[in-house]
Amino acid sequence: MKLRVWSAMMVGLTLIAGACHRSMPGSTQHECRATGQSQTGAVPLDTLMNLAGKYTLTTVATSAGTDQWTARAELTLRLADTLERYYERWLNRLVRTGNRPLVGQLVWHRSDGTLRRETVVVQQNPGNTQLIRGFCTNCTDAMLVYHRILQANSHAFSGAWHDPQTGIGQIVDKNGRPLPDPEGYFCARRITMNSQSRAGVIADAKLRNVLASAGHDPNSERREDTSTA
Repeated sequence: MKLRVWSAMMVGLTLIAGACHRSMPGSTQHECRATGQSQTGAVPLDTLMNLAGKYTLTTVATSAGTDQWTARAELTLRLADTLERYYERWLNRLVRTGNRPLVGQLVWHRSDGTLRRETVVVQQNPGNTQLIRGFCTNCTDAMLVYHRILQANSHAFSGAWHDPQTGIGQIVDKNGRPLPDPEGYFCARRITMNSQSRAGVIADAKLRNVLASAGHDPNSERREDTSTA
């Protein structure tokens, strides 16, 4: 049986195992599969901005030496304002932390039936785009979990996640020996689209129709990956 060392001030390391079977119900229709390395570099900004909305997030753990589990939660993303996009509140001050076009909340059921809510952001880096969770605004040992987005379209996005165990707590085996960092893959399937995202998708569809009527192949003008599972 695996042991986990916890700090009283620690944010949850991964979606708690108890939530795996008590969270949002899954089905074979929403089965999550590992994503191939189809996205090189960051997700295009126009595609990223259209990801605002509500999703079912399925997270699958595949780490060696630990229990394999699947957890489902409800993810809501919205466009960030200027303060949220470029600054993070850390203890009693604001710190500039990068470019976060989307912010939101992750909600899932604990094993006791109560809800847990957690802040998330989508960080746009020069070489990749990541959904990040595990923030702690009143402590210095936040344990951030990084979900790199490898595929994205108007209906879903998916990729690989990694927990580098940067906080005080570490996963160990029954003999106290450190285990590999938790990792796996994830899939987010859209439930609803907010008005900002809907307008972007409608505009995108109109553009594609114009290109098609002019004899251009819309798929050659921009990437539209429909293989997200």
